[in-house]
Amino acid sequence: MIKVLLVEDSPADAAHLMELLCGVDREDFAVTYELSVTDAVARLSNETFDAALVELSTTGGPDVPGLTDLKTQAPLLPVVLLCKPGERNIATEAMKRGAQDYVEEDDRTGELLGRSILYAIERVHAAEQLAFLAQHDPLTGLANRAAFRDRVVQALARSDRNQAPGALLLVDLDSFKAVNDTRGHDVGDLLLKHVADQLRSLMRPYDVIARLGGDEFGILLEDVSEARDAGRMAERLLESMAEPFVVGDIEVFRTASLGAVVFPFDGADAASLMRNADFAMYRAKRQGGGTAAFYTPSMGVRIHEQLALEHDLHGALAHDEFILHYQPQVSLSTDKVTGVEALVRWQHPERGLISPNAFIPAAEKSGLIGAIGEWALRTACRQRQDWVEAGLDVGRIAVNLSPRQLSGNAFVELTERTLSDVGLDPNLLELEITEALFLEHDQATIEKLGRLRRLGIRIAVDDFGTGYSCLSRLTNLPVDTLKIDRSLISNANEGQNAAVTRAIIALARELELGVTCEGVESEAHVSFLRQHGCDIIQGHLVSSPIPPEEIPTWAARRRRAAASANPNTTTDRPELLH
Repeated sequence: MIKVLLVEDSPADAAHLMELLCGVDREDFAVTYELSVTDAVARLSNETFDAALVELSTTGGPDVPGLTDLKTQAPLLPVVLLCKPGERNIATEAMKRGAQDYVEEDDRTGELLGRSILYAIERVHAAEQLAFLAQHDPLTGLANRAAFRDRVVQALARSDRNQAPGALLLVDLDSFKAVNDTRGHDVGDLLLKHVADQLRSLMRPYDVIARLGGDEFGILLEDVSEARDAGRMAERLLESMAEPFVVGDIEVFRTASLGAVVFPFDGADAASLMRNADFAMYRAKRQGGGTAAFYTPSMGVRIHEQLALEHDLHGALAHDEFILHYQPQVSLSTDKVTGVEALVRWQHPERGLISPNAFIPAAEKSGLIGAIGEWALRTACRQRQDWVEAGLDVGRIAVNLSPRQLSGNAFVELTERTLSDVGLDPNLLELEITEALFLEHDQATIEKLGRLRRLGIRIAVDDFGTGYSCLSRLTNLPVDTLKIDRSLISNANEGQNAAVTRAIIALARELELGVTCEGVESEAHVSFLRQHGCDIIQGHLVSSPIPPEEIPTWAARRRRAAASANPNTTTDRPELLH
């Protein structure tokens, strides 16, 4: 049933029009008749209609003021005008002012009137849809970035007028790309809709929620009495985001990072507020995700410095600014060098030598880690082969592997090709991965590690004991060595750290895995680790990471120290000194 409001000042013509519409076969029209626009406006104040059929003469001539009155009362009402042949120009002008169509007197049939009314309804619905899409995100139905910015401008004006503070929160999902990559974009879209529903359920009816793009959401809170109110809301949001999302038989665990500003204190205009909230969210991301950060003035300075560093990072490979330092590993049972770990350093042209802790997270985020990792692998393998050809035996060379590298389809082939190009025996290469990789990646990743291992490459689990160790899977994983993290070794002689370290060594022994301990810096560490059966140590007591050209000198110094300490023996048993 389509409800039509007919405005016609001739009762006879109105009766004829209603008769025509009643005769339409495919549609059912219910017509309400009014003699004038004034009467029609009065009826529209109490009743809604799907469309209006209006005689042009009732609207007031060329300037169609009556049409303006109708559209003022019912802005979204579709209007079809009825005109005489000589009024075509006026009808065309009226369409510019809000009418959707017109029908001339000589063409009036039930079918044509019906089609024109349906066309007018469709045009209004299409315009409504376009207007909605211009202000809203099509996936979640939330406000979009442009609409959110407008609301922030309005909120700032109200805050200034009423002397009432407010807050702006930016929420960004952590590791959302991994969800899309591993679960598919359909699951990713469902997750975004779920987050939008969560935000709606947590916010007050008059709070503004927007999807700003990708996996980033904005929340505008007005009438916030103090910053603690915004802080409590941030805590509730993060707790909600930490709950697992279940779709079918898939369970997705995720966290979010949140940046917050309080206005007008943290910005006098929308652009400043958004920028400062983004700074705060960036800080929360840098803290590892799953946290909230409120903006402080010093934050912008630090983030500008970090962004400048990230900008320089893009040209570092092209300008050959990366170098490798090597940290030796020594057997506790023989004191012989068993290997060296290749560690990336960035020789920045202005800032000097930059440690990996300062730029690796940025490389991961920007996607450059794959290219840097490939460079490190090739450079380390070439260096190890150079030492082979020079007759210098430093055991295996260990190279850290980013999870993103291993996610690539061609990494195994790339590694095999690299070894072939430089002529290095695969048995002289060890790849180090973090234990988190086994939790975050699927069976295909495990199979890639198995293929690498079958080539003769050893696989070590780095920083073991600091994350969510997947102990039940160790029996089936293609690994050769567990590397105990330095944080456990630093206090290995006391309390829980000692118990954990002993347990890891015992576990490795049962599984016939090697054990390497990082961060060894004292003879007390050596004594503890030797007592409990650790295989290999690495740390400043043995040597700090050093440039490749210093490795031969370091090795020669060890041999001299061994000869001096053991003048009556031919075994190479040097002191654990630099």
